[in-house]
Amino acid sequence: MRRAGGAMLEVMVATAIFAMAALSVLATLDDGAARARRVNETLVACDLARSAMSRLEAGLAMPEAISGPVPRWRPEVDLTGFDDSPEEASGWELRVSTTPSAFAGLTEVSITAVRVDERGVSAERALYTLVQLVRLREVTEDIVGEEDEITERARRARPSSGPIGGTRR
Repeated sequence: MRRAGGAMLEVMVATAIFAMAALSVLATLDDGAARARRVNETLVACDLARSAMSRLEAGLAMPEAISGPVPRWRPEVDLTGFDDSPEEASGWELRVSTTPSAFAGLTEVSITAVRVDERGVSAERALYTLVQLVRLREVTEDIVGEEDEITERARRARPSSGPIGGTRR
């Protein structure tokens, strides 16, 4: 009988040790998954900030138009008609600030991407800030066929009377 009680105690101790080891492994896996989610959110924040900065550099948007909630990206394109449904919030917000720089014609632009919750409250997660000097210009309407300064310079530099690009002999 003493032998059976000892074996039972031994099984209970081994089970407890196994349970503690399993819990430790599960906690490590959970921590790794949480870190992977944070890294992914930081990458998304970085992409959003860089995309917004590129739009400013290209003159496609002004800082005031970029600042605010980021709409959810929708990959499907409906070419059959006008879609007037409201933009869905993506859970991200861009905060854009501009400061005059010491360099003529350049503005220091700071873009911060922040993860926000459903109520629009900043979760201060996945915070990413990109600061860069940018030559801001007014957004202009691009008209097809309109000649600009580059086209005019190319026309003057080319002695041919034909169209730009011309034909080679």
